[in-house]
Amino acid sequence: MKRILLLSLLLIVSVPFVLFACGLFSIGISPYAYYRLNQNETTLLNTAISHIRQKVEAGDVESIRREISVNRHDERVVNDAVRDLVDEQEKYGTPTSMEFFRAMPPEQASKYFPGVAGTFYTVSYFTSTSRGELSEHFDFVTSEKNDDAKLFGYYAKEMIEWEIHERARDKFLNERYPNEVRIPFGSRFIEIRY
Repeated sequence: MKRILLLSLLLIVSVPFVLFACGLFSIGISPYAYYRLNQNETTLLNTAISHIRQKVEAGDVESIRREISVNRHDERVVNDAVRDLVDEQEKYGTPTSMEFFRAMPPEQASKYFPGVAGTFYTVSYFTSTSRGELSEHFDFVTSEKNDDAKLFGYYAKEMIEWEIHERARDKFLNERYPNEVRIPFGSRFIEIRY
């Protein structure tokens, strides 16, 4: 009986190790509690970004300022977001493509911003233009029905080393291990890829 128990334990431990060593699956811990947007959220936020881009292209910064001001009363924050949008357009030119990078888990906006109704999203993209690539970060507040998204904040910067590394890691894992199981682990996830 002890031999069977010992053999069973050995198999339970060794089979995953052999599979891992052979490259049939990967185990890791997520960098932070990032969130995967569902199709409705992706469509809603991409549509909102498209509208913002059209306004920047048309030079309609006042409507962007009004959109951010609906929920933000700090004029400096509003001015910084609008200035960043315009400055990045001038520096990099018109975006030619956007690659989703990360999203933080959505939260009730009122949790962080008293009096603001709806759901708060922070999403990051790698954006390509004719003059280079940058990392863009958008904050949105969606309506209570999640059928409209208003810009809440924005900043952009040149891509930095950890983002480039994580992008390459994500691409490798997605190509090699298309399936994933995520197990909550504190504020992160244990990711089992196969």
